[in-house]
Amino acid sequence: MTEHIYLYRLTSDTGCAPCIYDRKYKVTNLLSLSCCKGGQLRHRNGTVTAVNTGLRWKIGEIMKCSINEGKDKVYIVGIYKNCILYIAVLDKVIDMTVYYSSPDYLNRLDCIYSVSESGVKEYNKVFWLYRNNSNKYFHPKEDKKQHRRDELGKYVLLSKSFAYFGADHVKHRITDEELLSLLPKYQEYKHYKTADTGLEKIKALINSNWDFQKGIVASEKPSERIKSGCKGCYQK
Repeated sequence: MTEHIYLYRLTSDTGCAPCIYDRKYKVTNLLSLSCCKGGQLRHRNGTVTAVNTGLRWKIGEIMKCSINEGKDKVYIVGIYKNCILYIAVLDKVIDMTVYYSSPDYLNRLDCIYSVSESGVKEYNKVFWLYRNNSNKYFHPKEDKKQHRRDELGKYVLLSKSFAYFGADHVKHRITDEELLSLLPKYQEYKHYKTADTGLEKIKALINSNWDFQKGIVASEKPSERIKSGCKGCYQK
């Protein structure tokens, strides 16, 4: 079994991406990354092209089968203000259309889309998701380009084995300069796998912040609850 660790930086933590909450901010036993870290709308010569890319798409395209079949162990680690916000071992990868049409997920805080019966063609792609009335301040209805970027991520990453520190992320600050050099600097992600230089150092960081054997760690509060005026991943 090959081990993989994906690390990325977050610009905000409202409990929506990643999400461990239902619509009333009640903790669940599932972590989902269903929005943000999606695709791009690229402008060139007056034309806008939709591109499937981003962390969710990359992991889904490359590792969906190996994760779902239990062939590889894949960690995802979210870094927020040089602190560890969450660590998750991925159990399952599904398409966004499956996630947003399943009754199993309808009451989750990140369930902000519904699936249309007929797609809409735009930016050289066909889009199937539309903004519903849930959690109105997260990627709000008027932010249509963000909705498209979300859908261009294509996949939802799911975990039932995670540590989400939320408002307590400050207790998990990374100060070691060598470790900081192994982390993504800006909005890109870093990927380490078995035998890569740096993997063992990152694994040691994970193990020092979370005892996998003790199961789920779930903060009852995110760093900041989403509220009027917030725009999800655009928050400062």
